[in-house]
Amino acid sequence: MIIENNLDKLILGEAKLVLKKIPENSIDLVITSPPYWNAVEYDKKNTNLSYEDYLNNLVLIFKECFRVLRPNGKIAINTPVMPIPQEIIKQDVNGFLFNIGDIDSLIKKINLILNKKNLTNSILLNANKNLEKFSKKKIISDYKSIIDPVL
Repeated sequence: MIIENNLDKLILGEAKLVLKKIPENSIDLVITSPPYWNAVEYDKKNTNLSYEDYLNNLVLIFKECFRVLRPNGKIAINTPVMPIPQEIIKQDVNGFLFNIGDIDSLIKKINLILNKKNLTNSILLNANKNLEKFSKKKIISDYKSIIDPVL
């Protein structure tokens, strides 16, 4: 599918596939919401990307976004400041995971927090160590390193 006559068109699709079909300097506005790394499971593919691979994919997509933009075109990127994948959370080590709506598990975790001070302190300490890798400053720096070379 070659995209022709993009005037007044909304093009929806997977950026890696769609952008390659759009001619250079032909789009006035790109709005994109890249995947939130492994923080959200969209489908079964690409769920095991390392953070470095995730950033490399963003570089490729952002380069294509800027390639298709006309001079003075605009790009809007919707992205989390702190994407933390569930794989980072180790059950009862640095956090708690449970299924949405699983009230019984939630109550059990709350009871653990309230009744086992040593466990709570240990989880907080481990969580803080882990979160340093995903601090707002680090994530913004990573995103800046992606976007700056493209500009």
